[in-house]
Amino acid sequence: MNKSLRFSIYTLTIFISVFFCNHHAFAANRFWVGGGSTDDWNAVAPTNWSTTSGGANDASVPTATDDVFFDSSSGSGTAILDTDSSVKSLDFTGFTGTFNHVNSQLIIDVTGDVDLIFSSSMTYDIGGPTNYSSQISITSSSCPVSCTLSLTTAGKIMPTLQLSANENVVLSLQDDYTSDKSIQVHDGGTFNTNNHNLSTLAAYLDCPSFSEIATINMGSSTWTITGNDVNADDAGVNHAVFFEVDGSNCYFNPGTSTFKFTDSTSNAKTIYSNLNVGNIDFYDIWFSGTGTGEFSILGYNSYTLNDFKIDNPPHEFTLDFISSLILNSFTVSGTLGNLISLNSNDGSTPFTLSKSSGTVSVDYLNIS
Repeated sequence: MNKSLRFSIYTLTIFISVFFCNHHAFAANRFWVGGGSTDDWNAVAPTNWSTTSGGANDASVPTATDDVFFDSSSGSGTAILDTDSSVKSLDFTGFTGTFNHVNSQLIIDVTGDVDLIFSSSMTYDIGGPTNYSSQISITSSSCPVSCTLSLTTAGKIMPTLQLSANENVVLSLQDDYTSDKSIQVHDGGTFNTNNHNLSTLAAYLDCPSFSEIATINMGSSTWTITGNDVNADDAGVNHAVFFEVDGSNCYFNPGTSTFKFTDSTSNAKTIYSNLNVGNIDFYDIWFSGTGTGEFSILGYNSYTLNDFKIDNPPHEFTLDFISSLILNSFTVSGTLGNLISLNSNDGSTPFTLSKSSGTVSVDYLNIS
């Protein structure tokens, strides 16, 4: 064999060896089958993972490039997400066991069109309403054009959900969403409700670095906020709804949606927008909680609404640094001995309630 031919074969052998040794770095499927040294996601010697559904365990632990599956062959035991872990996608369809997600961050690295699918047959343990250590984070190491993560919750209570990704990434709900924590859209990506209803402790939209575009598209959804300005602070923001909408990098598209506040404590419930960008458009805002805590809209803007509603009197409502509310309808009435009071932030700064046409009819309303 001549020297050049031997060199070509040697080079090809090295290439094949390198390719097969490193193929996992590009993409792979990983199936939970159990049988590892512990029930932990990252258990080794042996691991709980297989390359096929129901196959032999001890395949490598999933990485950010892998599609991960818990299915009917994964057993009915418990899988523990023991440390922050990144995957490409995650599908629990058919899983009948328990996924323990109490003390860690599940990171979905979106680089294409992928799914995060929970199953109605599984148990999803996130540690209860006072545990803030559980989180789903949507990121993107690379999405040059358009990437969609489709999220199906299957009725499970979700932990804190944070979208902080490339601006080309879209998080798209496939069913109604319920959480005793917050949804946070930070710095990049689009959150589409797809007209599904949401119930969360709080909602945040902000762009602290202004490097990527962040958007919430509401459609016809009703987003129920169950928290208040005290217990909604898992994002470090002391407001139940915090929208930093600048019209350049942060966008909120209300559609025909409703924001409904249902907290029944003595704590305040605030919608806050902190930038002076002219009108902030919502569609319907409904303060419905029975507690004594003050309702307020805080910011440096005028707000344009379709309907503004307060029920379950008595209530105090304050416009903090808001110059005007521009309304199509105003559904605010107290009852005898149970007034609804509308106040400015200091009791002396004027504000304007404006309706383009028609009659406003109210009862037992105190404006100061």
